[in-house]
Amino acid sequence: VLSISGSDASKFLQGYITADIVKHAQSGCYGAMLNAQGRVLADVFVYPNTGDASTSSHFVDCDVSLVDRLVKHLNMFKMRSKVAITSVKDEYDVWTFWKAAADVEADFDVPSSVAVMRDGRWTSSATRVLLPSGVEPQGTAFQKVPVEDYHVHRITRGILEGPHDFKHAKSFPFESNLDYMRGVHFNKGCYLGQEPTARTFFRGATKKRVVPVQFYSSLDTLSSSQNSSLAVDAEAIPETPAPDTQLRHIGKDDPAGTLCSTLHNVGLALLRLPADGPFQAEGPGGSHVYARPFLPSWWEERGTGK
Repeated sequence: VLSISGSDASKFLQGYITADIVKHAQSGCYGAMLNAQGRVLADVFVYPNTGDASTSSHFVDCDVSLVDRLVKHLNMFKMRSKVAITSVKDEYDVWTFWKAAADVEADFDVPSSVAVMRDGRWTSSATRVLLPSGVEPQGTAFQKVPVEDYHVHRITRGILEGPHDFKHAKSFPFESNLDYMRGVHFNKGCYLGQEPTARTFFRGATKKRVVPVQFYSSLDTLSSSQNSSLAVDAEAIPETPAPDTQLRHIGKDDPAGTLCSTLHNVGLALLRLPADGPFQAEGPGGSHVYARPFLPSWWEERGTGK
């Protein structure tokens, strides 16, 4: 987590994030920070303004491994802006609830919450809550689950998060479904990386997308699953392929895509559209693992046509 505060905080953030933080200062927003070439440095959640009438203050939630990089990146552009940019990664924890923000605050005991915001990436209700480090929400209306369950939930629904999915300074916003996840606002004005992002959008030049895939241990199990839906099974394959492993069409040598997040027998993969598998990948120890893509149904609801 980063803290960005000062009389120019909201205005400053507006110039370095793909989302419209000025328009959504009181509700928070999801987006990404880009470099000048329009490649993603990090996907971020900007929490609602907690400042007063004379100053603005935002917490920015990103993968913990990227906090120090983003602090350095933003401080390079601070110049005369009245803003303080600091890392507070050891002071706060992020929690996700599968409920609307209003229900979270009404149903759960989170008196120490620093900030609450709706997670608009999902088609269902989800809320992110920032709590002081070591503090857990209390109550009997919810069940705490392992973080692996959260990642399985998002992977199977095609929700990207963190540096395995957004390759630092390599991934492009639309290839990473940032538009589908409501992370790009096209009417907000200028920001770092806007020109190549807008050009890609208006030309409709997105030729790749990150999609969910399911792994299979053999061609027989792959063939027998042709009419099945995506299903998670922690015991289905001996070892899960690692992120950045290349996918190839079966029987061919040319790369067809690259794996992003992987867990159990599911993962996310950057594939050239129309993502017509099946594929094979080299698993740990040189064994072959097979993969089939599953395009999320909610793409049709949020698709931009670009």
